[in-house]
Amino acid sequence: MTDFGQPPGQDVRAPGSGFPSPKASSRRTGDASGSRAQWGAGVLFSSRFPESLQRRRDFPIAIDVIGSPRHRAFTRQRHACCAPSLAFTHEVAEGCGRIDDEHVSVVGLLIVLPSIGFLYQWVATARRRSRCAAPGALIDVGGHRLHAICRGTGGPVVLLESGIASSSLSWTVVQPEIAKFTRVCAYDRAGLAWSDAACNARSFDHIVDELSRVLAHVAPDDQYVLVGHSFGSYVIRAYAMRHPNNVRGLVLVDPPTEWLTMTPQRARMLRSGRLLSRIGTLLAHTGVVRACLTLLTGGAPGAPRRFVKALGPTAAHTLERLVGEVRKLPRDVHPVLQELWCQPKCFEAMAEHLRVLEREAASIGAMSSPSEIPIIVVSGGQQPPEQLNAHRMLAERSTHGRHVIAARSTHWVQFDEPELIVGLVRELVEHARRSPSSSLDRQVYESQ
Repeated sequence: MTDFGQPPGQDVRAPGSGFPSPKASSRRTGDASGSRAQWGAGVLFSSRFPESLQRRRDFPIAIDVIGSPRHRAFTRQRHACCAPSLAFTHEVAEGCGRIDDEHVSVVGLLIVLPSIGFLYQWVATARRRSRCAAPGALIDVGGHRLHAICRGTGGPVVLLESGIASSSLSWTVVQPEIAKFTRVCAYDRAGLAWSDAACNARSFDHIVDELSRVLAHVAPDDQYVLVGHSFGSYVIRAYAMRHPNNVRGLVLVDPPTEWLTMTPQRARMLRSGRLLSRIGTLLAHTGVVRACLTLLTGGAPGAPRRFVKALGPTAAHTLERLVGEVRKLPRDVHPVLQELWCQPKCFEAMAEHLRVLEREAASIGAMSSPSEIPIIVVSGGQQPPEQLNAHRMLAERSTHGRHVIAARSTHWVQFDEPELIVGLVRELVEHARRSPSSSLDRQVYESQ
């Protein structure tokens, strides 16, 4: 190593390090190998400090041998130099301590409140489990169980398929009336009401396959009249396309045909719905949903309504509308429905169904039942003309199709005019019993 042109008697510095080179150190100590090791340690030490500090006159970084008199002098000078910094560091630490003291209550609340919510949700669910026991049977469909409840006797068997986030409870008024003239079953798709959460990611094929397994369990080797509301109308159409020999008729209750054309705006709405469903899952886990529903039904609706408004005007309007529809059910169903929607799995199932509709709308719309199967399409009276026209065209795909307008109904026709649904189902059942060759006259009429 060169001396870099330093005059005799001065330290030869390693370039950029501020430390003597091993050659200079060996002149003073006489131990070349030891000096080279000490010089290497010095370089490593100097790398911890900015180069600008190494050039400062009042901050002597140049040291020779660690433990030497020169090094000890440097250490004393460095401590004296750094004393103000150490004092400042101590003040900062004390300040941070004061900040922590001021915010410890907030951190504590963030930890304690969710814990209390989890405990509240767990205890309340355990206490109400016996009062909300499944009224029907749990059917294994491959990894999870679906709840189905059947009533009545006779055939063909009627199967009631619910809307996108609805359950068998949505047929509470209709099912007992149909049971008076034939066997009728309603079931809950995965994650909804009394059914288990799905053990796999949802797809439309999975949903239709699970309907097939439910039908094979409740009425093996039988024929069916299928009734589907909203999203459920697509499920029964897909089943009829796959198993045409098993189906004797379809009743499609206000099918949302407009959602089969997935525009960017509708896709954003579905994504927003999924986000709200995920938030609902978290709030249900922490007992917030249960607390809000308890206050709402206990005569203190102010706090829940303010909480819902915080989610945004669209979400608030949708939830208010759904609550209004649910109130049309018998009062003795309300506590059961409230308890079921306190469960996180219901919100998770709703998010999965919305995801299926967003991703598979085109393929769902491409499915069509055979034209020889009788179809009755029921439209809510508040549907716009273009929607009524789409429903009429859907009915015309069947050679035995009919379009019915429920003039006094909203989207939930089975709530507003349950007798209309019962009458149409009876007509298909009697048609199937009379003769497979008879047909239904295609017509459009309004319910009285």
